[in-house]
Amino acid sequence: MKRITKCIVVFITLVLATVCLGKPVYILTVKDADAQSILLTRKVDPGFEFATLIRHSVQTTPVYEYYRVEKDKTLTVVRTELQDLGWGMPSTLNHKVEFKNNYMIMDKIDRNLKFLPFRVNHIAKPCIIIDNKKIDLTKHVKNDGLIHVYVQKTPNIRYILRGNINVFKE
Repeated sequence: MKRITKCIVVFITLVLATVCLGKPVYILTVKDADAQSILLTRKVDPGFEFATLIRHSVQTTPVYEYYRVEKDKTLTVVRTELQDLGWGMPSTLNHKVEFKNNYMIMDKIDRNLKFLPFRVNHIAKPCIIIDNKKIDLTKHVKNDGLIHVYVQKTPNIRYILRGNINVFKE
């Protein structure tokens, strides 16, 4: 009887391990498109949000864009915050604009992207903000370089074996 119990326990353990390790996970990826190198991989859940920050080249004011990870591996532009409508900024909007703390906030943009192409120009001082940590991209990507931010869905075991990549750690 004990042998049957042990076999059942081992079988159940193997089934649970297979299910857990095979379960797909979402990986936020930041890739230097020019160098074809991965700068960051991070396990996230749908609903996870991050932001980009640039300094407007004419007005030299900050422009924040907020993104959300979706279940279908896309990114949704959620909100934009800016301080002026200078050159290159939208002059007409189909969205509600709120003024708060010296920022114009365009909320509920809900534009869906398969990936985010983001140009790293040293004049704009671009950053990506993940977990409230501002990462200066000019320290890791050449001037006028291009990064792609996207979401991959992969089995948990594959993620565990590869682990996180983070060249931004200082």
